[in-house]
Amino acid sequence: MARGSLIPLIGLAALLGTALTIHGDNEHQAGCSDKDFKGTYGFVSQGTNVTNQQPFMAAGTLTADGRGNITAWKDLATVPATPPIVPPNFKVVTPVRDILAMAASLGNGIHYKVEPDCRLTITTAILVPELGNAVVPIVQFGTLTSRGQEALLVNSAPGSPFLTSNVMKRTDN
Repeated sequence: MARGSLIPLIGLAALLGTALTIHGDNEHQAGCSDKDFKGTYGFVSQGTNVTNQQPFMAAGTLTADGRGNITAWKDLATVPATPPIVPPNFKVVTPVRDILAMAASLGNGIHYKVEPDCRLTITTAILVPELGNAVVPIVQFGTLTSRGQEALLVNSAPGSPFLTSNVMKRTDN
């Protein structure tokens, strides 16, 4: 599959209402639960803002409590992915963004569920000032791998202007 062709496929699946099911590494890791997603994870994301068709990249940290709650989530850097990717005099486009605080401003927490086959779902809604204070749903689907040390996710929430793919790796072992 050609590089970059995954995002349009994810978008098509979301538009058609297709449920994305990604199974974990069941052969090596049976019986996953919320306890397996615990600790601090570094992540990188890439995706498209479907409102303006602009690609972007982000990096940050997320902390899971092992009981179904995200207790910290910060986007530390978000940059446009359009050429030039690293402009002269590079500056972070978005300052540190506290996703948990953005959810809390609506009275929401950020929750997750790990299924026995290691599927992982993270859900919340956030208020995004750059989109006219729009309430944006976040529903990330994916899987835990390497006994909970990594998570692979896609965001495909109906009504969300963001289609993303995310790779998370536990950093606090």
